[in-house]
Amino acid sequence: MLMKRGVHVIGDLYGCALEKFVQEKAAVADFEKHITEKINATGLHCLGVVSHFFGPAALTSAFILSESHLTFHTWPEDAYVSLDVFTCDLNQVNGEKAEAIFDYLAEEVFHSKNIEKQIIRR
Repeated sequence: MLMKRGVHVIGDLYGCALEKFVQEKAAVADFEKHITEKINATGLHCLGVVSHFFGPAALTSAFILSESHLTFHTWPEDAYVSLDVFTCDLNQVNGEKAEAIFDYLAEEVFHSKNIEKQIIRR
């Protein structure tokens, strides 16, 4: 049997307050920089990011981490966000870091009223 190598935190965020979330394409770069700084502050390491702006508050982003990835997709018309943070634990335990960045995004960025979070040991 293989040893479990990482922690995958996934969630459905409902009742998100997206009125103040990235409203125009010009703001995407500032948002990416802010989240990259938060990722790095947890002790994870962001290698790059790709985002696609669909319109006010509608954004899909993928942050590539040296430990794996963080992705999200927003649906402002439904006040919904899907959020996915996966970290590998090859050199150190990163599960708490993955949960910390997940919780920050869910609570402080998307202002979710209802969070359905799952933690999967992989």
